[in-house]
Amino acid sequence: MEIPMSSFVIIVLLAIIVILLMDLKFEIRFEKDLKEAKQLDELSNTEYKVLELLAFGKSNQQIAEEMFISVTTVKKHVTTIFKKLGISKRSEARKFKGHFEQKKPHNT
Repeated sequence: MEIPMSSFVIIVLLAIIVILLMDLKFEIRFEKDLKEAKQLDELSNTEYKVLELLAFGKSNQQIAEEMFISVTTVKKHVTTIFKKLGISKRSEARKFKGHFEQKKPHNT
């Protein structure tokens, strides 16, 4: 059974559209990852570690105990991190969890 030429053209065009949409989705994800990586590079080593612990849902007290610093110092780091990353809630820090799960080294 032959497929009419018009149906074949439509199938090919749909396949091209799907490929282009997949590529666009990849580019959007890549841009988001690149933006997050640039934001993370602005953090000091200590801020980076605090963010990692925040991303995994640790409380200020837990972070202080794990890092051997005061809760007041943790709060100051959290405030600085939020400002540098443009976030305002602890729950927003969780979007960086995937970054830490991949165990990428921090360069600053």
